[in-house]
Amino acid sequence: MQYLCIEQISAMKVEFEKEYLRELYENGKTTDKKRRYQPQVVNGYLKCVKALVDAAKMEELFSYNFLHYEQLKGELEYRHLSQKWVAKQLGLPYTAFNEILNGKRPVTTDFAMFMQAALGVSPGLLLRMQTDYNLQVAQKDSKLNNRLAEIRKVAAML
Repeated sequence: MQYLCIEQISAMKVEFEKEYLRELYENGKTTDKKRRYQPQVVNGYLKCVKALVDAAKMEELFSYNFLHYEQLKGELEYRHLSQKWVAKQLGLPYTAFNEILNGKRPVTTDFAMFMQAALGVSPGLLLRMQTDYNLQVAQKDSKLNNRLAEIRKVAAML
């Protein structure tokens, strides 16, 4: 599985709308004379920012770690099963099975149910992971994003 390392997590950039907010976050105080706050206000603010940063880190961790095909590969590795052997037992072509496990072919409903029967993996979980993956790929598609921008312009005029 692909994991974020500590350096990547600590390198996450926190952006602030105002300079005094960055100073409060980094130093616990600000040089802005209009923005001098009581210590309890600063502490409350820092707790809120820390919670938001932690939530952003968790969201980034989940977006990197949980791919449907890595989940399946992990299941096979954990059980010490070869892809060829499992494909044969399921009556699937090895190449098709391998392509699914390498993210080159999508998980179908039937395949997800095969995985439930063979490995006890929730078919709903696999299908949700596939859908999330599809959305991530689609969001990076520049042609699709351009078309969506055009549709939004037209929709704004309605």
